[in-house]
Amino acid sequence: MNSTLLKRETTRQDQLDLILDLSLAMLDSARSGDWEGLQAREQERRVLVTECFRVAASSAEAPQVAEALRRILVVNDELASLTRAQRDVLGASLQGFGTARKAQKAYGQHL
Repeated sequence: MNSTLLKRETTRQDQLDLILDLSLAMLDSARSGDWEGLQAREQERRVLVTECFRVAASSAEAPQVAEALRRILVVNDELASLTRAQRDVLGASLQGFGTARKAQKAYGQHL
């Protein structure tokens, strides 16, 4: 992440917008199968979230924060669904690999 994003004075809304932008970029990465890119963006987002909520939101900020979080959570739900699906694909692939190794061992024992 560009370290100037955290160094310049930003409003909480700016930070929330950046978090949403990163969340959308993570979603694009997941949709295109760029799991390394997704992981890198998730680390960037984690830094922004920590910075954004270092100080509790004021009552005046609460409605804006709630709306921004709602939008971020919608993206996050789709992101979680895509990552679960990829996890399942990888699990099935690993299971298939294990089955092939067992068959190979069994076949080798009968030669």
